[in-house]
Amino acid sequence: MITHAHTQELELLVERLSDQLAAGETLTIDNIPTHLIDLPVIRNLLRMARVNHALESNRVAATSPTAMPAQIGQWRILRLLGQGGMGAVWLGERLDAAVEHLVAIKCVHSPHPRFVERLKRERQILATLNHPNVAGFLDAGVDAAGLPWLAMEYVDGQSVTDWSEQQQLGLEARLKLFLKICAGVAHAHRHLIVHRDIKPGNILVNAQGEPKLLDFGISKLLESEAHETTIQSLTPSYAAPEQLRRGVISTATDVYSLGLLLFRLMAGRLPDTRHEQSLAQVLLNLDREETARPSLAARDVSLPYAAKSLQGDLDAIVFKALKLDPAARYDGAQALAQDVQRYLAREPVQARAPSLGYRLQRLVSRHRLAFGFASLAVVALLIGSGIALHQAARANVAAAAALTQATRADAEAKQARLQSQRAKGSAQFLLKVFEQSDPMRQDARGAISLDQAFEDALVRARQTAVNEPLLAIDLLDDFGEVLANKGRFAESEKLLLEALALIDQHYPKTSVTRAETLVNLLTLYQLLGKPDLVKVRLDEALAILRPQPEQDPILFGTLLMHSAIQASIRRDYIQAETLANQAVALHRKHMAKDDLRLPGTLSAMGSLLRSMDGRLADAQPFLDEAVALAEKNQGFDSAALIALVNEQRSQANAMGDKNRTIKATERMLAIAEKAFPADHPLHASALLELGSLRLILDPKSDGPVLLQRAVSMYQALGNIEELRAWRLYHGGLVNWSQWPEALRISEQALARCRALKWSYSECIYLRAERVIALAQSELAADALREIAELETDVSRFGLTGVDTDVIMVKARAEALLSSGNRTEAIALLESLVATYTKRWGAEHGNTRQLKTCIGQWQAGERVYCTW
Repeated sequence: MITHAHTQELELLVERLSDQLAAGETLTIDNIPTHLIDLPVIRNLLRMARVNHALESNRVAATSPTAMPAQIGQWRILRLLGQGGMGAVWLGERLDAAVEHLVAIKCVHSPHPRFVERLKRERQILATLNHPNVAGFLDAGVDAAGLPWLAMEYVDGQSVTDWSEQQQLGLEARLKLFLKICAGVAHAHRHLIVHRDIKPGNILVNAQGEPKLLDFGISKLLESEAHETTIQSLTPSYAAPEQLRRGVISTATDVYSLGLLLFRLMAGRLPDTRHEQSLAQVLLNLDREETARPSLAARDVSLPYAAKSLQGDLDAIVFKALKLDPAARYDGAQALAQDVQRYLAREPVQARAPSLGYRLQRLVSRHRLAFGFASLAVVALLIGSGIALHQAARANVAAAAALTQATRADAEAKQARLQSQRAKGSAQFLLKVFEQSDPMRQDARGAISLDQAFEDALVRARQTAVNEPLLAIDLLDDFGEVLANKGRFAESEKLLLEALALIDQHYPKTSVTRAETLVNLLTLYQLLGKPDLVKVRLDEALAILRPQPEQDPILFGTLLMHSAIQASIRRDYIQAETLANQAVALHRKHMAKDDLRLPGTLSAMGSLLRSMDGRLADAQPFLDEAVALAEKNQGFDSAALIALVNEQRSQANAMGDKNRTIKATERMLAIAEKAFPADHPLHASALLELGSLRLILDPKSDGPVLLQRAVSMYQALGNIEELRAWRLYHGGLVNWSQWPEALRISEQALARCRALKWSYSECIYLRAERVIALAQSELAADALREIAELETDVSRFGLTGVDTDVIMVKARAEALLSSGNRTEAIALLESLVATYTKRWGAEHGNTRQLKTCIGQWQAGERVYCTW
């Protein structure tokens, strides 16, 4: 009978023995009380000590290199590839050179039965295998000393982990590489062979990118004694629990090692449980290994994809592969590979519970493009479901494990359950919308289009606020975003404001949920051309996320980019570039490469750089990468490309590349007319740019018609970009010296400026160009008066916009020249040369044209300079 005193004695003994094991010390029974030796916990510790000792002993390699033989069998020996305590591996080639073939030849050092038997077993195993991802058997024999040798395919390559990191493989490429490894292991399993030492060093990737599985030296035929293990030869970092504990070996053993390899490939590191060098520590940590998550481990590793992309399915696949109970793992390497293939195909994986929300999420993911704009709300709902369910699982695990923080864990669990309920509610909401097309229902409407389903869902979304306010928040926010994309801005604003009101009722002011809706609102106001409202919502969202950026680094990055744009408008370019760089860094780190938002961030960065003096070359790579990513992930006619191609158009125009400018502008309108046949800011923007370009190239083109359409569309939308349309229309007429028509258009345009906002940069530009039109129309007094009024307003309200400072200098120069003050007018033009050279370069067309114009004015000519 164990008394209380014995219990205390046992606890102290276990603690002391565990510490000795962790320190790598040898355990003996000498200092263990005899009445405790037979207790299971003590026997386990002693067994662990024996295993540890055997492993450490085997790590001692031969102290002196083996003498290199001239040949082995029919193979000429070239050099030593490696050696250890068991034997050596040599690089060889055929003596007769009949076939140019390099081989790796394994030999044993001594006739020890265990070494000889191991090599014979490997020869027996390799002779049965024939697979492109398994290094093949070529020859075997016995050397002069009577010791066996084995010649196998020589793989000149790197370990699979080193190769993946050197090549900077993306996540999908790593998974496809892993599938090939699984194929080789599955081939061995079909031949009743368990490898039992799967690790990066035993998987080399050749120059063609093909992985080859090596070293079947400790493999075992399943028809042999399955419980036998070779603990002296295995690698603890990748060994399965049953190997370390001398349990039964099966195909599930390789599945566990493959799970660890997959973890290492995706996260860039092994689980924390495998970082200890001591086998004792690895054994002590095994019970918590199956809860390890690649997505968490990857957070501190620099990878070419976001750690967040591992959440969900990939975490679940590893979780199943690393089950302590072999029966709970995948049923072999092929089953594991099939689940990885399901992930790549965006199908539900077997590692996750087949819940309704999860299956719908994968369905939408597989058919993303087919759903079109109407399906964006569905995608958002289902992604939200997946996140919420993941949060629920994580919080439940935390509640069970963190016994010392019971109160907090309980609160997290309650919140997670709430999120789970919202997620399930979203899925049920979606099903109710599409149930109308179920022919088995009495109230079925028959086949309905996605647009009809969207309108039905919109009606139902508005009806949920009374009984399910938290679900309504998600629905109103998501549908508000989709309505904005569809150009239904008034409805979008109404839904987003309703969502914000509900958030303020049910969430704290510092909630990230509130920040998300604020970002949707400010994006809407940006589309509507309402800069004041953009700034208000931006400041509110920043007040939430700036103290807690880690809560949503992607959203915080988006806010930083909006802040950079605001700084650029204020002409604070140093602050703008600093904020934009931070935004790009956050998005590159936390967004997957196929994230649909990343191209927008890169394009905004390029646009900011282009607006800065002398930064055109710096802007180009960002703009090109943005378009390339969008084309790859969304297609060549996606509506998302309109804004990105527009930035490329602006860049080409700034660089004086007429052909690229025309090509990009025509592409914009072609995409916009297909995506937004009705009134929409992006459609209007494309009309504006192409109309302006055609007017500049040819006054008899359809440019004015396109510009009038753009103006009308912007007016119908109530979008302040209407002023830019007026300015470009007026500027095109000025370019062709059509002064009466230019003055007529400027009157209409400035009337709109007075109705909207005088100090807006487009109005500054319009007023300056009107001064030029007046000067060229020989109305010198009017030109001098209006430039003086403009300069007074700028001194009061400030100067905004790119190039408005330049156009004002040009306008005053024109006014002075028209009044006869040629000397001062020329001095003003000369003051612009340094600015032009800095901004575009000395050989740019604009700079050369400016210098030509100065020469003409100096020669006494009265010409309008188109610079």
